[in-house]
Amino acid sequence: MKQLIASAIVALDGARTAHPAWSRPLGDESLATLDRCDVILYGRVGFLRDRGFWMRPDVADAPMARLLARYPKLVCSTTLAADPGWNATVLRDADQLAARKREPGKHIVVFGSQTLLAQLAGRGLVDEVRMIVTPSPSAGPAWLAGTTSEATTALGLPLAETRELARGVTLRCYRR
Repeated sequence: MKQLIASAIVALDGARTAHPAWSRPLGDESLATLDRCDVILYGRVGFLRDRGFWMRPDVADAPMARLLARYPKLVCSTTLAADPGWNATVLRDADQLAARKREPGKHIVVFGSQTLLAQLAGRGLVDEVRMIVTPSPSAGPAWLAGTTSEATTALGLPLAETRELARGVTLRCYRR
C-alpha cells in the first residue's frame, strides 16, 4: 500500500521558503524523497504553476524538468479539465486518492501545497510529513498552521526522525 508523503522546505518560523543559500542540501533531500515515490500529487494551483514553469521552452530541457516530466501526476481539483496534460490525471475527490493509495508501487509525494495538505490530513490520508528546516526566519505565512511542532501535533503524527543535512539545515520527519 502506498503512503502519502508531504514534503516542504520551511524556515525556523514554519513559513515556506526557498532561499537559494540552501539549494544543495534541499535539492539532495527532495530528490531522495522523490526517489521513494512513483507519483507526484498536486492541488490545482501548484500544478498549474509547476506545469507552466517546467514546460517553458527555456527550462524544458533542464535535467529536473525532464525528471519531473516522466513522473505521473495526480491533481486534486473539481475545476481543472479532465486531461490537463503534463502526464497528469485529475482526481475529483478524496475517495479517488484513497483508492490510489491502495494500489501497489512506490509512494505518493506532495511538495508544499498547504491547502491540499490540510484537506487531506483532515481525512487521515497523510502518512508522513517531511520538513526541511532552514536556519533562518522568513516572517511569511506558515506552511501548516502554528509552529512546526504545533502543526505536526495537530496532524497526529509523532516525530520519527531528525537529521542534520548541511549548513544548519535539518530534516524533521513525522510519520505514522
